[in-house]
Amino acid sequence: MACVWPHYVAPTTQTGSELVSELACSLWSWAILAGVLPWRVLLAGALALGLATGVSDLRGELLHRFEPGGALGTLERQVRGSVNLPARGLVARVLFPMGIGYHALHHLAPWLPYHALPAAHAHALEALGPTST
Repeated sequence: MACVWPHYVAPTTQTGSELVSELACSLWSWAILAGVLPWRVLLAGALALGLATGVSDLRGELLHRFEPGGALGTLERQVRGSVNLPARGLVARVLFPMGIGYHALHHLAPWLPYHALPAAHAHALEALGPTST
C-alpha cells in the first residue's frame, strides 16, 4: 500500500486559548512545587489526571486490534491494526470525541481534520464497500 504523505508545516503562532492553557498549566506546576496548594486541590488534580489517563487508555484498547505479525510501523499495519467505531450515541460521543472513532481512517489519512472524518468514512464505504479493509 503506497501513500504520499503531505508536507506538514507546524504552526508558528499560538491561539489565545492555547496561551491561556499553557499559562494555567505553568501556574499549576509552580504552585505544586512551591507547596501553596491544599491537599484537597492536589487530590482533585490527581483524580482528574487519573480519569483522563484511564479514558485515554480505554480508547487505545478499543481502537486497536493489537494483532501480532507484520512489520512494525508500516502504514498497512497501522490501518489493519486499527478499528473504526463511528460515534452513534452519547456514550460513544463522550469516549470518542471529535471523530476519533474513525481511527483506522485516521491512520490511512492522518492529514484529514477530525471534523472531515465522518464524511470521508461514508465516502470510502460507498466507493469501496463495507467489506473492504
